[in-house]
Amino acid sequence: MLKANLKIKYPVNIIVGPGSIGELSEILTVINPYKIAVIMDEIVERLWFRELEKAIESTGVEYQKIVLPVGEECKKLKVAIEIWGTLLDNGFTRDSLLIGLGGGAVLDVTGFTASTYMRGCHLVYIPTTLLSQVDAAIGGKNSINFEGKNIIGTFYHPEYVVVDPQILQTLPFETFRSGLSEVVKHAIIQGEESFKFIEDNVEEILSRNINVLTEIIKQSILTKLNIIISDYTEKGRRILLNFGHTIAHSLEKALDFKISHGHAVSIGLVVESKLAELITDFPSEDVERIRDLLMKLDLPVEPLLPIETLVKYMKYDKKFLRGRPRLPLPKRIGEFEIISMKWERLLKCISELKI
Repeated sequence: MLKANLKIKYPVNIIVGPGSIGELSEILTVINPYKIAVIMDEIVERLWFRELEKAIESTGVEYQKIVLPVGEECKKLKVAIEIWGTLLDNGFTRDSLLIGLGGGAVLDVTGFTASTYMRGCHLVYIPTTLLSQVDAAIGGKNSINFEGKNIIGTFYHPEYVVVDPQILQTLPFETFRSGLSEVVKHAIIQGEESFKFIEDNVEEILSRNINVLTEIIKQSILTKLNIIISDYTEKGRRILLNFGHTIAHSLEKALDFKISHGHAVSIGLVVESKLAELITDFPSEDVERIRDLLMKLDLPVEPLLPIETLVKYMKYDKKFLRGRPRLPLPKRIGEFEIISMKWERLLKCISELKI
């Protein structure tokens, strides 16, 4: 077996390290599926499918390619229905395997269909973007969009997640940097040491130094795992991972998903940090540190729409509890408070923001 930098079981086997995609043959031998479907978009098919095909063919297992639309277009109910139909037409049973090869949108719909097809079949993720490596592939959340972002979904873990930082070398810069907002978010949650590591390594990150990339991916995954292990179905502490996402999801919906998720999260981190400055006394110098770091990473920090315009889309936010908004807001880097407030108070605070 190749030596990866990090191997975790929690109950998912997570393998992180350069060259870890080479472990797929052994993973398939362990799972021993009846049939295999590789779900991806046309861009990923062109770049990475042949690498997987070799491993699959070595097992002799019958396999099927399912190629989806690029981006959020694949996270529609009609796409999930088409996948179910393809699996059924080709005789897939519950002991078959779905491999999600791609970014967050592909992994979301793959996990959703795997969790619902015949009440659940085998599932493996091979995330191909930084955003999906540190976020979508970790935690067992699967979803499709319906009216709002991620409204219909399930909790269902893959058996293996293979995170290979070398894959990131093939990403367009725009796609690569989009994932950095989630890395920054995890560092804000984790604390000063993680946040300063990113501040000190901006140039290495942007130049995609493989050792630094591996380190920030490891830190992000461990931060997320530390939270979700204690709160798998998001009844409490897991809501911290949604920092920046109330604004981000509203922005995505308002712009009809024509903004990348990572860029929306970057803007959301800034807006919600400023909201924390009003509500939890989050230090203004930390707000500026977050804003400055995101700018150095070439990420957007200015809302593309008036904040008031985004408010009407917040009603779709899944974090609302009994009609009251709940927001995870920092008190300082590494320390958060979950704020539950009346809608009127949130509107008043938002109206006072100076962005």
